[in-house]
Amino acid sequence: MASPDSTRDFESVATSQLHMKANFFASREAWTLFARADWAELSAEFAQLRLAQVQRRSAVNATFQDYPEAMRDVGGEVLQRWHDELQAAERPYWTELVARRTLAGVCVPAAPLVDQDATGPLVQALILTRAPDRRHARGALPRVGRFVAAVLAMLVPLVPPCCSRRPAVPAIARSPVDTLWYVSVRAREEGRDTRRLADSLEYGFVVSVVQSDDVLGGAVEITVADSVRLTREVFVEQLRARTGSAPTGDSLLILYVHGFGTSLHEAWEHAAQAQVRSRSPVPWVVFCWPARGSGVTWPSAGQIFSRSYRDDSAAAVESRPAFSRTLRDLLPAIGGHRMLLVAHSMGSQLVGESLAGDPDLQAALVRDPLRAIAFFAPDVEVWRFRDLVLPAARRMAGRVIVYASSDDRMLALSRASNGSERAGLIRGPVTAPAGVEMVDVTEGQAAESQLQRIFGSHHALRRASAALFDLVHVVPRRRDPTCRVTLGMATLVDQGVWRLTSRRPPPLSPAGACLR
Repeated sequence: MASPDSTRDFESVATSQLHMKANFFASREAWTLFARADWAELSAEFAQLRLAQVQRRSAVNATFQDYPEAMRDVGGEVLQRWHDELQAAERPYWTELVARRTLAGVCVPAAPLVDQDATGPLVQALILTRAPDRRHARGALPRVGRFVAAVLAMLVPLVPPCCSRRPAVPAIARSPVDTLWYVSVRAREEGRDTRRLADSLEYGFVVSVVQSDDVLGGAVEITVADSVRLTREVFVEQLRARTGSAPTGDSLLILYVHGFGTSLHEAWEHAAQAQVRSRSPVPWVVFCWPARGSGVTWPSAGQIFSRSYRDDSAAAVESRPAFSRTLRDLLPAIGGHRMLLVAHSMGSQLVGESLAGDPDLQAALVRDPLRAIAFFAPDVEVWRFRDLVLPAARRMAGRVIVYASSDDRMLALSRASNGSERAGLIRGPVTAPAGVEMVDVTEGQAAESQLQRIFGSHHALRRASAALFDLVHVVPRRRDPTCRVTLGMATLVDQGVWRLTSRRPPPLSPAGACLR
């Protein structure tokens, strides 16, 4: 066997690790699939393709002539046949199980699972994996890989004799699982995230387990269960398919750019929390740039409190070309009219300077404008924001919104550190530039504990329930701004200026009354 590859690319590790899939394999829910005659063949195929995915980089370079043009489902037909054979009374349970994505230890989004007795697609099915075409993968397997796949294929058929009786539908608590897409320009060292700027973009998705009793007012706990890296071509194609299969018929993709003091894993978790709290099934893509995870670094003379801030601000500037490339990659596949760009905090520096200073990106967005651009708590000098960033954004999007607050303590620190007013910090009467909606989120509902309300920063998008409702269900859904008043979520303060109320965001169905 070849010597270990220290780069640990393609998830290569020196020791075996127990995967989250074990939770599914050990459950009673898995028995109805294990009992099928076609499960053994499916398992062998999955093992072969998965081994090809995680082989060392040197092996890939030696065996793959090019990247596969597409990824394919493993297990989709088996899952569909299994679903069709269920008794009618059992289907609602399994539909809910798949809809909540509780199989995500082994699954990622794929083709729709169709109930033959229904009028159309029920849910987005969760299939075992998406892996490179077998024509590329099979010849690349090392001898030990074929042995493991063969052993797995022989062992799995032994399961049915002990569980051939289909179990009754259990009444158990379940945690929904969701998928977040990401593009990262953070360099890795031996597989670990660093704060250095990478020389190429990393594409992938993250599967997370979500736990929350109240997504609007309570805590949302995110546990990253797995992450998968993809090629650029596969990443874009997957998002194209996901965006084009919106159950509401109104396709949308949200591209989110995080702010100051955020590591790669924090970017995943924070974006996933915002996605869950938004109560929308549309795909979110988070652009991860090399900010400091803790927001703290060793101080230098004269910069006791601001060294990490300056470092992150410099990293945001350096990340502009990577962000522009990401947006240009997505535009042809998704279409600007189906994209909402959201910039948070210092991410507004990155996005704003890219929109105002990148001629190629400007040309692309003028040809195909975004549906909307939203700046949440923008940490940008106020005059530069109004005179440079907003005019550029107005030319490149159908709608431009700025969410600001008078109680944002993080921006208050930024104001003191920079010695200049910040665009997201309200300090006096608010006026809206022509073509821009200004939304005061100070009184809007946020999922904060009593301690956070007293001592918190009031800066996090992931906790801003009322703002997220406005951001996802009013702004990009072509709803008139007066919808905010109709739903009791805001009052009109001045022309183009809205102030969110403390009202809890309503159920999603009444929002249809506000459609233009």
